[in-house]
Amino acid sequence: MAPVSRDSGSNTGNRQRPTQYSRPLQRAFFLSSQSACLTAGTWEREMYLRKYQGYTHDRGRHKKAVIAVARQRVSILWAMLRDGRLYEREYNPREKAADEAQAA
Repeated sequence: MAPVSRDSGSNTGNRQRPTQYSRPLQRAFFLSSQSACLTAGTWEREMYLRKYQGYTHDRGRHKKAVIAVARQRVSILWAMLRDGRLYEREYNPREKAADEAQAA
């Protein structure tokens, strides 16, 4: 879903799409993000509107905003798998750390 950096030496900033990835998985993330963007009251909708308004002079800004939401959802999924956690809608690690510090 996300381009990876393949920099070498003085040649920096080249972001290339991976050659081998699951197209059905990419499509599933895109379509689920698109439907989440249309649902009122979700963080996906808020992020979509913020990104959509940021791309005011670009063509295809809907698609770019949906891809940004999909990438954020992939990042959240990877973090959940890495930490072995379940999804929490209102999870904020800074608040949780502050609450634990006050309790101690």
